[in-house]
Amino acid sequence: MEKSMLSKKITGWIIKLYNHVITWKILNSDLWFFRKCKNFLVYLVCNSKELYACFGKLNEDKTFYVIRDPHRKAGLFAVHSFVVGHIKNAIERGMIPIIDMQYYPNMYYTDKETIGKINWWEYCFKQPFPYTLDEVYKSKNVVLCNGMYDGQLSEISDAEKIMENHKIVSEYMQLSPRAEKLCRGEWKRIKGDAKKILGVKCRGTDYTGLKPFGHSICPSAQMTIDKIEELMQQWGEKGFHYERIFVATEDEEILQILKEHFQELVIYNASYRFKDTGDKGLFDVMQKEHDSQGRYEQLMDYLITTYCLAECDALIAPIVNGTLGALRMKGKYENSYIFKLGNYE
Repeated sequence: MEKSMLSKKITGWIIKLYNHVITWKILNSDLWFFRKCKNFLVYLVCNSKELYACFGKLNEDKTFYVIRDPHRKAGLFAVHSFVVGHIKNAIERGMIPIIDMQYYPNMYYTDKETIGKINWWEYCFKQPFPYTLDEVYKSKNVVLCNGMYDGQLSEISDAEKIMENHKIVSEYMQLSPRAEKLCRGEWKRIKGDAKKILGVKCRGTDYTGLKPFGHSICPSAQMTIDKIEELMQQWGEKGFHYERIFVATEDEEILQILKEHFQELVIYNASYRFKDTGDKGLFDVMQKEHDSQGRYEQLMDYLITTYCLAECDALIAPIVNGTLGALRMKGKYENSYIFKLGNYE
């Protein structure tokens, strides 16, 4: 729907005001009232219909599509899934996508030192096209996405859809130079001289502790061990012999159980892992235990872990966003098994 220039300018002024207000220190304090005010403000501005705005006179012949995410408790690969869907939307409509994770509080950057100052997306990935957020917010034709999720975890079982989105990820979501250096370096270190590696994704902590309604049920450590042994034998009989087992998990207890069972076969990346989150979600634990630097390290750890999982030759995993992220980065494993245990009720 075509919008008048006056309407676009008014929207542009509103977004500029929002981008200023969201950085206020008092709004980003730990006080309950101000946290609620901030969340409500983000909801009003972002979790709504698409917005059409004019911010200035730059790039009159182009239309930018700003991808912004209001879901502050979403982890990296939930956001990654969200971005894939919106990049596809932008490309199909002839727009230039750009990701704004600078003015919208999220799992990794929520405090007064980071909001409005750091676009954490650019720590991990390059922008899809060579334009900066600052330039876009001075441009004439800008569409701001509606903040709604488009992807479904059911894609994990859809090889054709995975390959379709693998092309999007390969072309428009390349790692940032620093992230690529860290990912490649860590994979080279842990892979060693192994020729074939089985990747195993395990999800514990708040998933198994809280059993969040509607989320996929994740297997226990013992169920995972049994499936690894079963499939390594089956795949081995077909000529696929895996020399190492890369374990991707945020749960220290699960990692230790698999290490004790498979011993020297298990490899894993250097990463901060959680032992017991009790009755709290990872988001709440991270906010309480880690400052912005600690959350940045968690962000990079998760990216490196998923990159390494995507570098493996085969996969055993539950239906979670980290699995979907690895599949979209990889495209296709030579062998794979996905746990389908239903959802938590």
